[in-house]
Amino acid sequence: MPSSGTNFRLERFFDKLRSGQPVVIAALGGSVSAGHGLYAEGFDLEMEGPGNMHWRIFDWIARQYPHSEHRFVNGAIPGACKSNP
Repeated sequence: MPSSGTNFRLERFFDKLRSGQPVVIAALGGSVSAGHGLYAEGFDLEMEGPGNMHWRIFDWIARQYPHSEHRFVNGAIPGACKSNP
């Protein structure tokens, strides 16, 4: 049976937020993580639009634990496909 590990890193993340330290939240993935098709008026990039799930999570965290240095990085690569052998 595979191990899912512990919540140590998640607990450390929230300890950091509760102590008032800034955090960086990053998303990796493909088109879905990039927010493909989630257009919103006033946003040039789908990755930063209000419909992007990762951005919404970051926004919630930033509202619950405000800090001017929190950062969100969307490292998703839309249209990525596995290489052909």
